[in-house]
Amino acid sequence: MFRYFYRMALVFFVALMGCATQAISMPHSMTFNSPFNYMTHLVLLYVCSGITIIIFAVLMTTLLKHRHFNKIHFHQHLGLEILWTTIPFLIVIVLAIPAMIELIQR
Repeated sequence: MFRYFYRMALVFFVALMGCATQAISMPHSMTFNSPFNYMTHLVLLYVCSGITIIIFAVLMTTLLKHRHFNKIHFHQHLGLEILWTTIPFLIVIVLAIPAMIELIQR
């Protein structure tokens, strides 16, 4: 069951990456910083798509693995709450660094 799910997730990810540069990508422009903007857009698109696939895979794995358990307690676990808050903060900081470097250079 899990192998089938992982194969389907991989097929979905490859299909998404294949159409990303054509269907949902930015059009090219002729401005000075256009190549940097286009490259940044594609990198962020790939990063966000990868994060989405990973989170979806973890969610589905957890739901399928623990569907028979009635008493799963995730409430008031300080470590999980800190992790749940810290990871998105770090992702936003890492994604903002290239934009800030570009703004400072211009």
